[in-house]
Amino acid sequence: MDAMTKSNKNEQKPEEPSDSKWRYWLGLALFILSYPVLYGTIIAVPFLTLTVKDKALIVSVAAMVSYALWAMSLPLLGREIFEVLKKRYAVWRRVRRLRANRNGKADR
Repeated sequence: MDAMTKSNKNEQKPEEPSDSKWRYWLGLALFILSYPVLYGTIIAVPFLTLTVKDKALIVSVAAMVSYALWAMSLPLLGREIFEVLKKRYAVWRRVRRLRANRNGKADR
């Protein structure tokens, strides 16, 4: 029996792949970074001495970059973030459906 317990103690538990840790942290960083990129640009651009055309271009590019960062973070974060977003936006779908029913429109 002692030999069996020793062999069980020597067996190592399978470790979590290190791949998932860096992917999670990179996804979290991209997700968090997407918001200051957009809103920081929207707040800072009016104070720059640029033409209106240049300001519009900067804000447009910041919006696209922010969306790209956000979209790249979703697959890296995994299934949990999809579930959170699905629950959050499901409320708005229900509200829209209730408003449509109140106005006499057909339910989608």
